[in-house]
Amino acid sequence: MPNPDPSSLDLNRPKFRLRVISGVIGILLALGLIWYAEWSVALLIFVLAIFASQELFWLFEEKGYHPARYLGSAACLSIIVLTAVTGTRFHAPFLVAVFVLSCLFLIIRSAPWFPYWNMIDAIQGRKEAVDRPPNLIGTISDVATTFLGIVLCGWLPSYIPLLRQLEYTDVAQRTAMPHLGMGVTFLFFGAIFATDVGAYFAGKTFGKTSLIGPLSPNKTVEGSLGGIAFAIVIAGLFGWGFHLDIWHSLVLGLVISIVAQISDLTESMIKRDAGKKDSGDIIPGHGGVLDRVDSYLLSGAVTYYYLVFVWGVVPG
Repeated sequence: MPNPDPSSLDLNRPKFRLRVISGVIGILLALGLIWYAEWSVALLIFVLAIFASQELFWLFEEKGYHPARYLGSAACLSIIVLTAVTGTRFHAPFLVAVFVLSCLFLIIRSAPWFPYWNMIDAIQGRKEAVDRPPNLIGTISDVATTFLGIVLCGWLPSYIPLLRQLEYTDVAQRTAMPHLGMGVTFLFFGAIFATDVGAYFAGKTFGKTSLIGPLSPNKTVEGSLGGIAFAIVIAGLFGWGFHLDIWHSLVLGLVISIVAQISDLTESMIKRDAGKKDSGDIIPGHGGVLDRVDSYLLSGAVTYYYLVFVWGVVPG
């Protein structure tokens, strides 16, 4: 709806209240884990990746592809743990390894001697196998969707726990401000949350110009700009509160907001291609986990590299 009626912003609607309640609970839980420890951020991303990766592979299957769902989810979880422990040291070898394994797995999946479908039937039940074509042969689309799922729900989000480990390059700065990692992680989550909130209310109140057309008809240019503006403000407040460089904080708020919206639209493109409105219904009022974390998928890596190469901080 490119031109929403401002009067439609009814804060008393049950669905809106449910959305707000579940959203607030999720944000408080995330903030608590960020505050608690470095490893708890990795735990948060790990748990979210379990659900998000399965939902993404389900969307691919709804489109008619047959990715290596369980291999893909296992790879997503593996790179999150590996990155939390070793940093980005093995990121490139990991991508090479999982691409080769994905190709190999999809090539041999239908071999008579490979017990894959028997294992799936045992896990999911015979009902899931009714509509599956016999002797399903892997295709390049299956390889592509498997690899895309691993990158989107595992490899890219694995950068988010690294934000909590960042430190200043200068020893004096590191000693004077030891909570850089915590500060930039709060800034990261706060900027994305502010983008969602700002875009929603600005779009509902002022939205007239369609942002991207039929791909996501409810999104407007005014909403997008409102989300960016609110994200910059929140990023500035977190930068001030944690004694971070204020100009870098403001620029990072701008960058995070723009990339978060691109990330959100990427998931919208996948859902629309699959003919689905939501990726699931596990979160009351919000849909699936993937629907809630879509803005974070591309943002973590971009934020990390901005901090390392532009801001000049180093991994802890």
